[in-house]
Amino acid sequence: MILRRARLRKALPALIFLAALIGAAAWFWEIRLEHERQQETANLNGRFLQTTPFVAGVNYPWLMYGGDFGGNAWGHYGVSRPESTRIVDDDFAYLEKHGVKFVRWFVFCDGRAGLKYDPSGQVAGLGDHFYDDLDTAVAIAHSHHISLVLVLFDYKIFDQPVSVGGVQLGGHSRIVSDPAVRQSFLDNALKPILQRYGNSGTIIAWEVINEPEWAMKIPFRRHMPSAVSVEVMRQFVEESVDYVHRYSAQVATVGSAERRLLYLWKGTNLDFYEFHWYPTMERGEPLDVPVADLHLDKPCIVGEFPSADARRGAGAYLNTYLKDGYAGAFVWSYRATDRFTNFPKAAPDLGQWLNNHARQGRSASFSAIAPGLGQWFKEHPPATRR
Repeated sequence: MILRRARLRKALPALIFLAALIGAAAWFWEIRLEHERQQETANLNGRFLQTTPFVAGVNYPWLMYGGDFGGNAWGHYGVSRPESTRIVDDDFAYLEKHGVKFVRWFVFCDGRAGLKYDPSGQVAGLGDHFYDDLDTAVAIAHSHHISLVLVLFDYKIFDQPVSVGGVQLGGHSRIVSDPAVRQSFLDNALKPILQRYGNSGTIIAWEVINEPEWAMKIPFRRHMPSAVSVEVMRQFVEESVDYVHRYSAQVATVGSAERRLLYLWKGTNLDFYEFHWYPTMERGEPLDVPVADLHLDKPCIVGEFPSADARRGAGAYLNTYLKDGYAGAFVWSYRATDRFTNFPKAAPDLGQWLNNHARQGRSASFSAIAPGLGQWFKEHPPATRR
């Protein structure tokens, strides 16, 4: 017995070393597998961007503004609610039938649902049903072979707060302007979202905020009463983009209100630029402007153009943007009710254009037709964009 214990004590260091070696090997193997999973997901997220001749998509942009993801004092009307699920599934089936492969969809909108706030106004976490709703939205999109660009906020978070039936509409500008509240959103909402969906092959991009320039103090431009400085908004965007790069294999952008304002977003580490265009802008910003004339350092898409235009159909817009070298364009909109929306009118023309270009572009690379974006994504995998 004494001899056996002596042998055991003598062999113990070797056993400890062997166990440590096995543990290190297992850790290394897990790291390698995780790296391979991330690379596979990054490739999946870029599958259309690298192989599709042109990213032509549709702004959904919501079933119920601000109520698609999470509940509030009004109740729960989000995507996972059976009636909502049925409607969204029917909508996406209709889009799929017309050849649509990309949809832009708003998440928190003006902050009325989806986020929990503590008494000091900081973001305490995600609202009830949020994950159920986003899980359902991703599943529906996936089932119809549609990829999502998710817009975190609308500029209307800067609206003056109005309480309706116990729900605050707007009045959440501190998410941008107050460093502590901003950090609470990043850590308690955005980070968990990215950790859950950051490897989703259905979500291809996150748009930090829609048309933030309306809430920025830009010289010679009208703005909202609660507007912040250019520097503060840029900081919010930069920090949000950093989280996207740090916690996901996806890409990030901002939906600029105008083409001439894109310069505001240079240096914020966006993966691509985005602007919106409507006929009311035509006098100061002509439709037909080649992307090369903008002297941008990243690819650029048109995030919104009207479906209600008596002079041009969706196909005419898409032909112009394709000719001018933009990486894609999204028609506005499927479900909004503003004067620029008339999707039933645009759908046949859009569907024909998408089907024609799908046939023509099967063997074409994305970068050959919309120069820059496909190649840029190949040269800048997620790790290099952080």
